[in-house]
Amino acid sequence: MVCAAVAIFHTAFAAGPQIQWTTANDVRLPVRRLSIPALLRAEHVATLPARLKHPVLQPAVERLQAQARKSPQLRVEWDASSTWSAETPN
Repeated sequence: MVCAAVAIFHTAFAAGPQIQWTTANDVRLPVRRLSIPALLRAEHVATLPARLKHPVLQPAVERLQAQARKSPQLRVEWDASSTWSAETPN
């Protein structure tokens, strides 16, 4: 069973694309393939305030706001997230 899982894993990833690397400040970093979407794209930034008002997200938003009231660091992060705009650089 373990051998089969290893064989499947190896087969699935052996034929995958080769990883490209770059170096920045003497640190070797993988280059993100364009086929892998960014977690947050610039065109989605403008929709964030409306998304945070969605009823399904309200418990999570309230929990994050409560945590922000207790932690100076989280307060800075929450305040920064509320000032996002499409013009904000990545």
